[in-house]
Parts: sequence; C-alpha cells; structure tokens
Amino acid sequence: MVREREEEQAWRQERIGELAGEVMKLARDSIVVNMRFLDTALSRLEAEARNGLGGAAADGGKLYYDPAWLLKKYREETGYPVRLYLHVLFHFVFSNIYLLYFIAICALLVFKILPYKMMFFNKTFSQTNKNRTEQIYYMGI
Repeated sequence: MVREREEEQAWRQERIGELAGEVMKLARDSIVVNMRFLDTALSRLEAEARNGLGGAAADGGKLYYDPAWLLKKYREETGYPVRLYLHVLFHFVFSNIYLLYFIAICALLVFKILPYKMMFFNKTFSQTNKNRTEQIYYMGI
C-alpha cells in the first residue's frame, strides 16, 4: 500500500513536471511568434524545473521554476508564464551581456527599416515639391 502510494506520488510529480514544461514551451513559442526580434535573446535563456522552489528564480542564464507553482499560476491566469518569461528576459537584456544581443538586433532592424522609410519620405516629398532646398530642409539634413 505504501509503495503504491509512493509510485502514484512519483507519477504525479513526473506528470506535473511534464505539464509545466509544456506550459513553458507554449509561453516561449508565443513570445517568438509575437515578438520575433527577441528570438536571439530568448534562445540564450533556458527554463529549468526545480521542485520545491515555491516560485521562480534566475541566475543570468537559466530561468528556474517550481512546476507545481507554475501550473497553479497558469490555472489562475494563462498569460502568467509569458509575462514571467518576458520579465526575466528583459532583466537579462537590460542588465548584462544580453544587452549586446538586443543592441545588435535593434541595429539590424534600424538599418533594414530606416533606409526604406528615408527613401519613401524622400520620394513622397520629391513628388510634391521640386525645390531641392526645401527637400533637404524637410529631411533634416
């Protein structure tokens, strides 16, 4: 009887760990789909289950979470794991080496998007005003 109870408890803990892992994968996928620019930084952050933690913690490279606690929070609010991931990720991005990855991503976005917008504004302005002096003034040069 005691052995059966221990086996059932072990199976329950294993199942809780699996479900919590799936919830964290779902949260990660949701972030990647909705905020693709965070993909690089997110790939550096690993989530790891720690039984008995009673919450969540991070050490600069990993996000540790208590599976039972996470499932309880997920049951209360389905968006909580996403917010948890983003909270920890932004701490990493704005406080240590993740800042370099974030800056690189922003630079890529700026250099890919900015020339297109400049070209668009330049073309639009050129069509309405033929005076070159006004065009230079408009662009802020």
